[in-house]
Amino acid sequence: MILLLLTFAFCDQYDQAKEIKKDINGINDQLKSIKTDTDKLKSALPNLSQKMNHILKNLEEIKKQENEFKNSLPQINQQLSNYADDILSKTVPSLFKQHPVNISLVKFTSDVEKKSIDTIPYLMAKFFANYQSPSFPKDEKGFWKIQGNSASFTFLASQKSRATKIELHQLRSEKCSPKTIKVTFYEHRKKIFESKIFNVLQHSESPQSFYLNSTVWFKVAQLDVLSNYGDNFVCLPEFRVLDDDYYEP
Repeated sequence: MILLLLTFAFCDQYDQAKEIKKDINGINDQLKSIKTDTDKLKSALPNLSQKMNHILKNLEEIKKQENEFKNSLPQINQQLSNYADDILSKTVPSLFKQHPVNISLVKFTSDVEKKSIDTIPYLMAKFFANYQSPSFPKDEKGFWKIQGNSASFTFLASQKSRATKIELHQLRSEKCSPKTIKVTFYEHRKKIFESKIFNVLQHSESPQSFYLNSTVWFKVAQLDVLSNYGDNFVCLPEFRVLDDDYYEP
């Protein structure tokens, strides 16, 4: 009986030893596999390092090109601006032709006095096409001047003309200079167009332009000086009516 028990115990220990050996063999197989993977990784590292260096080199080249582009942007913008200016300078004048309208000052009045040219040339210019009326002479300073704080200046075109803007050229700073103005256009006595009120600088080195935002056909232009810069006289400098409407090429 005792022998039988010892036999069973030995068999049980033998089976356990077999399981332990099997586990050890499994662990050895895993270690061999890990060693194989490690060897593969070690062999791949030089190639991987080479590829990483190549990528870094490319990134540095891209960054260098980006910096060069940023540094060249001001020059590129200037070249584009010069090119656009060149295109505009060549194309715009061919599309927009500015024509000063041939007008003469025939009458100007205020609440104090009235000045005008002779009646006969005025009537001839008003009723006969292409007749250029004489214009009222300016004073020694180059102004049309009349007493009052406001005044109306009537200009007569030599023929029925087209207007899109007006210009005043106030080179000298005078208290009698126009401060606020508006212009009304007539075809003989029929009112065609009345502008909004424009504010005029007392002094400007270049002509001050005021657009009508409309194309107007007219024979008579009446410029109303609604206020000046504080004098008891109204003095009008160079005044022009212009046509710079769009023309088909």
